[in-house]
Amino acid sequence: MRTATVFNFLIEATLAGSVMILLMLPVRRFLRSKLTSRLLCFAWLLVALRLLFPVSLPNPMMNELRPAFSEDFGVRPIAEQVRVRSADAVVELAMTVEAQGGTEAAGLADDLWAARTDIRNGRMAERLLAAYAAGALAVAGWMTWRNMRFLLALRRGRVEALGGERLARYRELCKRRGVRPLPVYWVDPLPSACLVGVFRPYIALPLLLKDEDFLAVLTHELCHKKAGDPWWGLVRNLCCVIHWFNPLVWLAARLSRSDQEMACDERVIRPMNDEERIRYASALAQNAARRCAPETVVLATGMTMKGRHIKRRVRAIVDGRAALRWLCAAALAVSCAGTLFAFATSELHQPLAEPVIPQWEGPALERRAVTTPQEAETYAKELLSSASWLNADSYRLDELEWQVLEGEEAGMWHVHVWPPQGEEGGLFTLGFDTEGRIWEVEDMAATGALNRNKTPANPSYTSDDEYSAIIFDFAHRFADQVLGEGFDTLAIAGDAWRGGERCVTLSYTMAQSGCEGTLSIQMSPQMRVFQLSRRNVGEEDVERIQASNAAWEVLRETLLDRALEGAQGVEADFRPLAELDPEMKELANQACEVLVGTFGYSFADADRFVYAAMEQDATMFLIFHDAAYPEWNYVMMPFDEARTPFTSRLGSHAKEEGIRLLWYRVEEEGWFVRWQAEDRDAFVRNAIDYRYEIPFTDEKKADIRAGRLSVAQTIQATFEAYYGPESQWSDALCSWRDATLMRFDPQ
Repeated sequence: MRTATVFNFLIEATLAGSVMILLMLPVRRFLRSKLTSRLLCFAWLLVALRLLFPVSLPNPMMNELRPAFSEDFGVRPIAEQVRVRSADAVVELAMTVEAQGGTEAAGLADDLWAARTDIRNGRMAERLLAAYAAGALAVAGWMTWRNMRFLLALRRGRVEALGGERLARYRELCKRRGVRPLPVYWVDPLPSACLVGVFRPYIALPLLLKDEDFLAVLTHELCHKKAGDPWWGLVRNLCCVIHWFNPLVWLAARLSRSDQEMACDERVIRPMNDEERIRYASALAQNAARRCAPETVVLATGMTMKGRHIKRRVRAIVDGRAALRWLCAAALAVSCAGTLFAFATSELHQPLAEPVIPQWEGPALERRAVTTPQEAETYAKELLSSASWLNADSYRLDELEWQVLEGEEAGMWHVHVWPPQGEEGGLFTLGFDTEGRIWEVEDMAATGALNRNKTPANPSYTSDDEYSAIIFDFAHRFADQVLGEGFDTLAIAGDAWRGGERCVTLSYTMAQSGCEGTLSIQMSPQMRVFQLSRRNVGEEDVERIQASNAAWEVLRETLLDRALEGAQGVEADFRPLAELDPEMKELANQACEVLVGTFGYSFADADRFVYAAMEQDATMFLIFHDAAYPEWNYVMMPFDEARTPFTSRLGSHAKEEGIRLLWYRVEEEGWFVRWQAEDRDAFVRNAIDYRYEIPFTDEKKADIRAGRLSVAQTIQATFEAYYGPESQWSDALCSWRDATLMRFDPQ
């Protein structure tokens, strides 16, 4: 059993049960006389049901509760929110500790970052589950010991069984009350009469019980038996064992036992007249003066209690107020509805309507050799037009942009399809070998949109029903029409709601080519394919994997470059790190690590950055800039690398770390402040040659050492060494150069 299964139940039951317990406190305090204690006991039973039963009902509100970047859909939304918020809190604490500096702080911060990783990958859940199980076993052992100790004490103190004239009176009482007689024993010493045990219960009476109290005491214990109260004691103990960590559950166990005693009093006095009720109350008060009931965890019901509890019971017996029926009915309806809602912790989606199966037009795709980029583009167009791909009908193929990655030497071709000029969003990525066999197809727009809101399906079909047959039939016809080879085996490997649409993933094998893979289908309103992958069985196929990886690298570089271009001048709601929501904050923390670790910013400079989200090419990007320079937008793909507005001859952001750290070193050493002979020599020897490897010529270094270059000229020469002639610079790079000149050479 997964830890997620346990934590789903524990977290949901703890939160919902705690709320129900807190609501019970004012109800029993102010409405007891109008609702009766028996109704309160029923309400406590509903609380116990929520605490004990691992049932989860569908609830559309849960659809909105799941975190946006949730990855484990075996964890239901409430537990996933707890996990995500816990990880966020640990990250905040780690960053606070890091900001303090020092060796001890660094060690603690490392431990916190490791804890955050453990929370996300589930190792922390395994440790917590082990600690929880140890606590539950300890509490169960303690309860068992307390009960065994109590039972042994009763057995040692047992004097004799009830007999004689009192036994006849007892049997007559059982007949009047409609209860099957239980064994009754005299016990000495015994603090209070009690009903003992669950499976073989008996009544224990103190040897010094007064004769005038005899029938009242027996009536009370028989009413406990008739109501099944020993079983509710077992339920209370089970709740305390499972929720041993929750003090509210222990409070509820104590309060519910008190309410159980008052409910028993109500059953006792129901057929009594006023005089009998007063006599029963008097017996209760006199016994309470010197006796007490067994402790809460002991499976025995005691008649008496001490303090304000007994006062409340006596007052309720003497007053004998009738409950308000309309209020009881309303309270019963509300409590039942509330309990049902407390179990509604799973996501809900509409049941699947019968999907429309598309009919392909035209001949099947003809497999053939592909040897040139032009042939690869033509073949990709035929592929998109031959099958029911999710977004293939949205555009005319001759309107699209096509990017062919030459892969003849590796035996693979990769084609990326973009919308017409001026429109954002990638459309398709296709991979096929030089023999025309299709290895992968991905509808980028559909995959990006669907994966952002992925939740487990509430299955309306199984592997044996009609929808399974419809899906398999669609897959077989797709294989014959598009892949030119049939599937030998098919199985449902995934079933989820993505972006409001039902999607099914099939796993398949192909004996003819010795391949296996997955096929992802959107189910409604019309069945469409949005992803296909194939791999060899029994071998690694290194060349194909390398070609696929290389194609992904090219695609990622393209996405980042296009996003960087689109981010310049974009209008967005930029916010500092502290004001971001948890999902955005997690990405911004990664961006801070990139700023400090890769691009060479100081922590103080990185703290000035502000962040916003941008969607382009069916991909979410994080855009951010120094608040002092809003025109310099950086771009980062989630959990990936970043792009900066400063482009060098060697590629985007190449060497930026070196030049930025160089300026920090210059400022720290004060070389540009003095710019004496020893400063110029240190700049060349300690910075340029030794650490940052600025590509200066020997002539340029000699000019710096001789003082023939001023600070401003040296700064300009350094930028040109990294980024080439100024005529090739971006506006952001020119602005950065100007800001650097103002920083070191205000003249």
